[in-house]
Amino acid sequence: MKRSRSGSRIDACAACSKYSLVFDSRSLESIRVSANTGCRYCQLIRDVINSYTPGLSGAQKITAMGYGQPMQLSWDTEEGRPVRITMYGVPKDSLRVQNEAEYRPPLVTDVPEILCDTGSQKAIARTRAFMRECKNDEGCSPSKSYLPNRVLDLGHPIRLYKTRNEQGRYVCLSHCWGTEHGLLKTTNDTLLSRKRGILESELPKTFLDAVIFTRRLRIRYLWIDSLCIIQDDDHDWQREASNMQSVYRHSYLTLAASKSGGPGEGLFSIAPEEFKLRKIPFKSNRGIRNMVSVRHSITHLGSRDQFPLLKRGWVFQERVLSGRVLHFGPQELMWECMCYTSCECGNVGTWDADHEFNKFWFPGLFTESNTIPWQHMWYSIVENYTTLQLTFEKDIFPALSGIAQQMMKVRNAKYLAGLWDDSLIEDLLWHRRREVRWGAAVGTPPCARPGVWRAPTWSWASVKGAVEFQYDERAERAHRFTPHIAGFDVQIDHRSKDTTGQLKKAMLIVFGSLASARIRHDHGETMNGTDAPIAIEVNGKLVNRLESFIDYDLWSASENHITDGETIHCLTVGTWQDPEKPYGEIYYLILRSCGTSDEDAFERVGLLVLSSAQDCFTDVVKRKITII
Repeated sequence: MKRSRSGSRIDACAACSKYSLVFDSRSLESIRVSANTGCRYCQLIRDVINSYTPGLSGAQKITAMGYGQPMQLSWDTEEGRPVRITMYGVPKDSLRVQNEAEYRPPLVTDVPEILCDTGSQKAIARTRAFMRECKNDEGCSPSKSYLPNRVLDLGHPIRLYKTRNEQGRYVCLSHCWGTEHGLLKTTNDTLLSRKRGILESELPKTFLDAVIFTRRLRIRYLWIDSLCIIQDDDHDWQREASNMQSVYRHSYLTLAASKSGGPGEGLFSIAPEEFKLRKIPFKSNRGIRNMVSVRHSITHLGSRDQFPLLKRGWVFQERVLSGRVLHFGPQELMWECMCYTSCECGNVGTWDADHEFNKFWFPGLFTESNTIPWQHMWYSIVENYTTLQLTFEKDIFPALSGIAQQMMKVRNAKYLAGLWDDSLIEDLLWHRRREVRWGAAVGTPPCARPGVWRAPTWSWASVKGAVEFQYDERAERAHRFTPHIAGFDVQIDHRSKDTTGQLKKAMLIVFGSLASARIRHDHGETMNGTDAPIAIEVNGKLVNRLESFIDYDLWSASENHITDGETIHCLTVGTWQDPEKPYGEIYYLILRSCGTSDEDAFERVGLLVLSSAQDCFTDVVKRKITII
């Protein structure tokens, strides 16, 4: 134990005092020993563990995180079941804290209890409280709304109602289709019967729960995609898919079945007793007896494994476009609007919030108060969207079309197969996302191109998996990018009138500098000295110190196969110049000939980055080419 400068006793062991209750893998036995010798924090940790897993072996490892947040305590039972506990109101009086202002543990009286039943009448009251807290400063709830083309009228019986350009409030349901087993759909064969009436016994559990909750909110109309769009009518599907921006943007509220992986799993949940607060006694160094509140940690939106809905590509635009979203989680309700986020336990945004998504990133989509450049906002949207899953590969553009339409309204630019005409040259500098492991960036394993054509190769939508753009920390220095493409023209044939939806074909015609090289399977060396996924050979010499990204698995046998040593072409896109460095970075599209009679037709296969000091290309020619 230690003493302060004044000589008063500070009852914290060396580990707790030194690390501010942040430690990894201390044994329970060491905590018990420290508790027995007087460390009040180890006594607290011991008592919490005894409260949930009495008799736990002393050999079990305990992890604690406590600086600046409600304290998190985690361990495994002897059967291997993980236990994660949140502790509120742990005093810091004898701990070394780096920033006193940031550490304000909530008083026990400030810690809210959760309802433990997201389908109860109290859940309706909590939802209304969320709504009252919403100031509507960002247009979270439109004052006037026109009903979508079709809605479910929740009278008795429920029926599919064809609207007549009338105003009214309605609620949307955001849900996982799952394997579609048990999913209720409207088709041309069932359209007439749906208009006559739908038995509540026909509804899968998620749909029925949404009906119940919407009725309790005293809202008459509910919009569910599988019932309000004719699923086997391509014309109807194309038209309604192009209206997603309006449907979700003008809804009174969107109910998100976030914890459910399919229509049979339901909207509501009842949390077990361990998620209720428990009080553990704790004596301060002044001898004052406090009560620390603890409970099983509640899962928030960052834990995507617990929220199957949030893995889905279509749901991304539903979250972005909806002014107000009520998430139904496994233990509690969570709220998102353009003003704020909240939850029943009050802890959203602390430990496991969804760091891949935040509605506050996109306020400029709906107001004139945008402070983020459109170009960089779009990059953030695409980078988030491409981490998600689509059941049908062809939906890559429709599932994002609502956001694209909204951005067209405020950006005043033309949308070009996922890129924009006011930033197209820089937009070409995308590549497949790199994973970060232990602080080092590594390439994700290459995969095949999509099974069906859905986008031209110059678009990020032509590859499977997450992508990212070359703007990162240079976002505030965009004027230092020098384009080397002299001019371009884009020709796109869309499948419908919706210029943000599915494509038939597209091509990019550019006039720029083109150089030839050979592609080598042998790994080259990156600018950082690590292995590059490919090497290039110019005039018989391998080019080292490059950064390269391949769009797909080039080497496996397929129609897109590239042989080792095959001729490729490098189109100079532009140069980033860092004022703090003597040399810039030159970006090239790696192209291959399409092998057709048109010698000017190419397809993209990757992205290449070289230092401007290398100047390895000697046969550069300026020409007009077409990238398909």
